[in-house]
Amino acid sequence: MVTFAQLREVDPAAFSGTAWRALAGRLASRAEDLAEVPRPLHAWQGKAATAARGHLGGLPRAAESASGPLRKAAELLDAHREQVLKAQALLRDTVAEVRAKAGTVSADGVISGLPEGEADGFAAEFDRALRMARESDTRTAAGLAALMPVAAPVTQKRQAIPGPGTDPVQVRAWWAGLSEEERGRLIREEPGRIGWLDGVPAAARDQANRLTLTEPWAAKFRARPDLLVLGFDPAGDGKVIVATSDPDQAANVLTYVPGTGSELSKMNGDLARAEVMARDANALDNSKRTAAVLWLGYDAPDKLTDAVHGSYASGASGDLARFQQGLRATHEGAPSHNTVLGHSYGSTTVGFAARDRGLPADELVFVGSPGVGVDRASDLRIDPEHVWSTTAKNDPIQYAISPKLDIGDPSPDLVFGQNPSMPDFGGQTFASDPGNPLVRTRPVDLFGVHVDIPVGVDGSAHSQYWDENTQSRKHIAKIVTGYAHG
Repeated sequence: MVTFAQLREVDPAAFSGTAWRALAGRLASRAEDLAEVPRPLHAWQGKAATAARGHLGGLPRAAESASGPLRKAAELLDAHREQVLKAQALLRDTVAEVRAKAGTVSADGVISGLPEGEADGFAAEFDRALRMARESDTRTAAGLAALMPVAAPVTQKRQAIPGPGTDPVQVRAWWAGLSEEERGRLIREEPGRIGWLDGVPAAARDQANRLTLTEPWAAKFRARPDLLVLGFDPAGDGKVIVATSDPDQAANVLTYVPGTGSELSKMNGDLARAEVMARDANALDNSKRTAAVLWLGYDAPDKLTDAVHGSYASGASGDLARFQQGLRATHEGAPSHNTVLGHSYGSTTVGFAARDRGLPADELVFVGSPGVGVDRASDLRIDPEHVWSTTAKNDPIQYAISPKLDIGDPSPDLVFGQNPSMPDFGGQTFASDPGNPLVRTRPVDLFGVHVDIPVGVDGSAHSQYWDENTQSRKHIAKIVTGYAHG
């Protein structure tokens, strides 16, 4: 456990991976030299000669394979150093702000001499800095442990890995029954299977998935050691599941499901939305940490003409439900307050999963929805008091009457059922800013009279729910933290 005093005094240079990287380079170089060793023995014949050449021939491979974990250790240490530097800078800057206001900070981080509310704000910044350092410490230690070679006895029976569709509760029990050595071996040898296995703790999934990353994704995620990679598959449009912090240790967990056009190559925008929602929730209540998860664990429709089909949502139902079950199974301590939020076609995906599988969540939120597969909130296997929806006044989604766009009054019947933002749906609604006007106009002078003539349709309101200072963001933060229920 990292303390205030430790973070304040530690020298981050101690975590440099330079020496490990240099050692890996020397080892790789020696592997080239070892490849030349058996050559003078070509004239030696017989069983002993064959055995000797076989042994010597394996030395270069052993040296080369050993250099890989050393390089990974260097990456882990460098990433940890950067996080410690950031946390330490935040801590010291906050101490300086306290002193600038004539307050004092004790050796263990207790603030004196300031009004209670002001002191609480600074204390929250101390907690944030310590949390950054502790999470990085835990993640780095686990990553280094996973790199340690384990020589299992020949007689030891290896544990079979549960299949992808296994109940996450069973997976969690299986994982808990493994030794640290067995877990590390499985992460190293089967990262692709462990990384996607619901019921395996988030920190272990992150370690496994980072081992599967190829460039340029490896570099992108190396630059973001604060994120946890809970799923990664570059095939096709790609799939990815990323958490802003460890959901297993958070009091509130938000899962965000994006919609049409979402794919791995465009994940930055969706990840930014997840981070905004986590930041809003943590700002609203910094006493209970919120983690947000971008769940692009399904093949979303590529374009609007594809989004009239429910097959994308149906195909995702089982995976989304199992992921939510996994969050419950691996969470540490008291149960977290879990919210699943879908935007656009993502709301349809959430609705189908709730309808067909049941989602173990405390809140369901639909933003700019084309329908969620049911006509009543009561059909989503959750108390309608915990079903929320919002649609901006100028969002064209509410005119999406299959298979055409009909701009008139907002329609109660959308592509996938009753509009969840309508009173008859039976859930709860919350306000959003209207967004940009739906019809674009251009001013012209017609016979000396100034008029605005329509020149096209503007659909940008459909994506403006996460703009700065919007009502929707404020309401989402209240839902995620539980304050929406008073």
